[in-house]
Amino acid sequence: MKKITQVTTVDQLYKSQDQETGNIIVDALVYYLRHSKSHKAADAALFLDVEQRWLNDSVRIFVGTTLQRLIQEWRLRTALDLLDNQELSLLEVAQRCGYRQDRQFSDAFMNRFGVTPLAYRTGSQPNNGRYDSNQSAQAQREFQAKIEALRRRDNIAPDSSPS
Repeated sequence: MKKITQVTTVDQLYKSQDQETGNIIVDALVYYLRHSKSHKAADAALFLDVEQRWLNDSVRIFVGTTLQRLIQEWRLRTALDLLDNQELSLLEVAQRCGYRQDRQFSDAFMNRFGVTPLAYRTGSQPNNGRYDSNQSAQAQREFQAKIEALRRRDNIAPDSSPS
């Protein structure tokens, strides 16, 4: 792995806008996220041997989001893949994605994708915590289309909410 180009100030980082540096940062973060059980920004900076503030600024400049949101997006997209494995419980999926509790995971998943992890896995739409077999046919078709789009990884652009 190449050594990350050290830029000492945010001004220098903005001026450099070095795409190679950006690619190296992203590659190093992807390596870290794939091989680490910790999904914390401070641990990522420690692994990369850079200051956390520098890493935060670099990610914001080169990726266009915060480090925390990048890590969150990684965790949730990993969850999509793990949920396709029926042998793992929802708690196991949550823990492999860095969540301590399945409720915390379910809330984050629902906020990001608009469906619960269980609904994604089963393809059934919940109704107040219960699964309703009397849903309108149109509502069920719309829900199934949403699940299929998630499975194809369509329409899941990174969160674009402001920093």
